[in-house]
Amino acid sequence: MSKYGLPSDVYNIYKLSWHGMDVAVYKAKWPTIWHESAVCTDCHGVHNILPADNPASNVNPNNLLSTCQKCHPDAGPNWTGAWTGHQKISPERTPYLFYTDVFYSYFAPAVLWMSVIYVILQIIHATVDRFRRNM
Repeated sequence: MSKYGLPSDVYNIYKLSWHGMDVAVYKAKWPTIWHESAVCTDCHGVHNILPADNPASNVNPNNLLSTCQKCHPDAGPNWTGAWTGHQKISPERTPYLFYTDVFYSYFAPAVLWMSVIYVILQIIHATVDRFRRNM
């Protein structure tokens, strides 16, 4: 992968993308059902795989929107701006995605822990209240 300037965990990054998750869910839940979902060849081609910096490549920035529009015909000019490619999100490349991910990686567990604490306090409150009424 280093020959092509890509991280060695390209497939792992794909598995975290929407398309990768879609494939994984269908394989896990409905392995016998065929489901149309984007895999490597849908974007890169089969016999015409070229580096992204080649003007004839399907994934060249100038061609990327038309590649996406093969499956997403209503995709507009901002569509490809959300695409991170085969790179991990980082503050240098994708600051909005990176900081949104950081925010939610702390926010979601905090909300869950506060909910757990709230439920425990409600159980304690109900138990103490019932104990006082029975005395």
